Amino acid sequence: MVRKRVNTSGASFTTKWNWSGAEQGKRTMDREAGQILGDTIYKILKTEGDVTAGKMKSEAPPTMKRMFSKVADSFMAEQRPLGENGTSVIFGSAPIDSGGVKGSRGGKIAQYLNRGVKAFSMGRERNVNLGKEFITISSESEHPGFPAVKWLQRTMNRAVPQIDDAIITALDTSWGGGGP
Repeated sequence: MVRKRVNTSGASFTTKWNWSGAEQGKRTMDREAGQILGDTIYKILKTEGDVTAGKMKSEAPPTMKRMFSKVADSFMAEQRPLGENGTSVIFGSAPIDSGGVKGSRGGKIAQYLNRGVKAFSMGRERNVNLGKEFITISSESEHPGFPAVKWLQRTMNRAVPQIDDAIITALDTSWGGGGP
């Protein structure tokens, strides 16, 4: 509010600002912003995770299609409460808290695909009973390994650059700002 006073020798202005609207807006932001930010980041991670899953399935080597599909189908984004008004958003292979999807023999195949596996030898020994004697037979095979797919890095490389503008847009939509 501005008041003016004019007389023959000059003019003076008195101003007074009413902060009640700004304070009410701040309380609303404190209450709602965490969820708005979380929803925005969740949507981006979900979308980009789906893109990565599609690319993984289409790029899978013929001998690894089942493994690639199993990992790609396990991608998830999830929001979790953080404090009173915050939200944590996570992305990964479900179940995220235990290291991602497992293969048929219990290996964490999402991690294997993300990081890659170096070639390695697999030795196997077994004892054969020949009546009064035992002999030990050894065999060894070579696993060729495979390069890292880097599915997590690929998803984050596409998602992170989108987050700032998406947050500004979401806050503007919620509270009516000028936008970027």
